[in-house]
Amino acid sequence: MILKNETQLKILREIWLKKKTTMLEISNNLQIDRSNVSRNLKTLRSIGLIYYSNKKVKNSKRGRKTLQLQINYSFAYNIGITVTENFFLVLLMDLNFNVIRKETIFKEVNEKTIVNDLINCIEIFSDFLEQVLFIAISFPEPVDDEKGLILSSGIFPIKDMCLKNILEERINIPVHLENDANAGAIYHYYKNNGIYRFINFMFLSFYVNKKSINAIQGNGIIINGEIYKGAHSFAGEAPVIIPIWKQNEKDYMDILKFQQYLKDEKKSHILKDYIDIYSKAASIIINFLDSEIFIFGGHTEILPQFLLKSMVSKTKEKIIDNERRKIKIEIDNDGLESIAKGSAMSFMNKIMNNYNMANKVFLKLKKTTFSNF
Repeated sequence: MILKNETQLKILREIWLKKKTTMLEISNNLQIDRSNVSRNLKTLRSIGLIYYSNKKVKNSKRGRKTLQLQINYSFAYNIGITVTENFFLVLLMDLNFNVIRKETIFKEVNEKTIVNDLINCIEIFSDFLEQVLFIAISFPEPVDDEKGLILSSGIFPIKDMCLKNILEERINIPVHLENDANAGAIYHYYKNNGIYRFINFMFLSFYVNKKSINAIQGNGIIINGEIYKGAHSFAGEAPVIIPIWKQNEKDYMDILKFQQYLKDEKKSHILKDYIDIYSKAASIIINFLDSEIFIFGGHTEILPQFLLKSMVSKTKEKIIDNERRKIKIEIDNDGLESIAKGSAMSFMNKIMNNYNMANKVFLKLKKTTFSNF
């Protein structure tokens, strides 16, 4: 057992959320006696999970300077994978979700090959797997993250698959599944350190096949600091599908060619309906849910900036009484990378709030990991 008691997990979570903090701040915030905090910190330091930084800060009560504690982000790795209809984005990250390596695998997703495709993505980082704490995977479908089940909305070519159990049996590493729009909302919640407690995230997506290019969107919702999934994990699923391009052999475009095509402003007229419909959908969501911040994310790297700015301005035009409400609207220019990070952040938050899960996850690491500290 890595964590000896729940107090150690509470302390670890406090340091994780604050990035840097002091023993006195931990004691005050958690209402735990300083001697108790000190004993538990000693254990966490001995296994290499936390350490004292070199920089001292002033103790507000006593006036003396004291060292700050922080997580050892290189203690272990995690892998975040964003699954799209046409490719996989795979990130190897440290425990602060800094990207160490990034790979993109272009392959059309289907139910028959999804397990092997994901195994191949994971094995790209085979040299690091002994120190991988968990793998988090986001999908463009509703997800029951408790059961590890991909649900079916009838759009994505995977139906009601217990992917979590299948993968864990194959790779012996904890796996977390998350809906891509929810992952985007979670990413921005933690990126902004919980400043915004009412967040809407619209995941903009393009599905490219041999017959057509279609646009589709999904929505992640955070209410009072908590992701809202609804009674059946389908919250935010309001699929408005917009036909963009009819494919033929002569003019066929894959996702990369489509991206290049849109860079020509003269050709961007093909997205006029797209901008009008999705800006209207965004304004309806904003007016209905009364969010503090609304983010357009997902496949934003495909869309040129002038189109994204048009989407924002048209959305603002349709918001009721925005002079008073001053709702912030942003573009997530990190695109699918934010989604992979958000799914990993979602699982890390679960780990930090569940003592049994935390020990189960940490015990998966090889003992050699701990001997390095």
